[in-house]
Amino acid sequence: MKENVPADVQKQMKKAGIKISVMMALVMSLALSIIGNISARRPEGTPAISIIIGIITSFIISFIVSLIIGMIIPVEKISGFLCRKLELEKGKLETRLFESLVSDIIYTPFMTLAMTGLAYFSAMKQSGGRANITYSTMFLGSLSVCMIAGFILIFIFQPLFVKIFIPEIGKKPEES
Repeated sequence: MKENVPADVQKQMKKAGIKISVMMALVMSLALSIIGNISARRPEGTPAISIIIGIITSFIISFIVSLIIGMIIPVEKISGFLCRKLELEKGKLETRLFESLVSDIIYTPFMTLAMTGLAYFSAMKQSGGRANITYSTMFLGSLSVCMIAGFILIFIFQPLFVKIFIPEIGKKPEES
């Protein structure tokens, strides 16, 4: 397929893919860091500033993890391969649902692992190792919430970003 696509269009497609990945990383990281921090159990009287710092720190770590995943794992190729194997038609609702599920399964567990790891070690450090929490309980609780939220976010925002950035392909640089 790449042999039939002009080099300049391939370059534009790659740029559009990077833009889509960055925007998805921003949306997913921001939303999941807020959801994770709001849904976390905290001791009564936890200062708001520590929650805000937690959200910001989780966002930064999640964003970095998401960008790394986007560079290493060819999510679009994996999703396309699986859709072809299952004979799903591009553009149909069930195909979009499946593509969202594939992306969610690839991205969300890693992002959640990083964010809950940060929260767990932070809680243990602040409590001097006496915090009455286990990492597995913290991770699994957060993962269930984040998988649902991640799926919804991917389903809604990925097509929007594709519509925004893909129309740029084929235009001359001065037109975009």
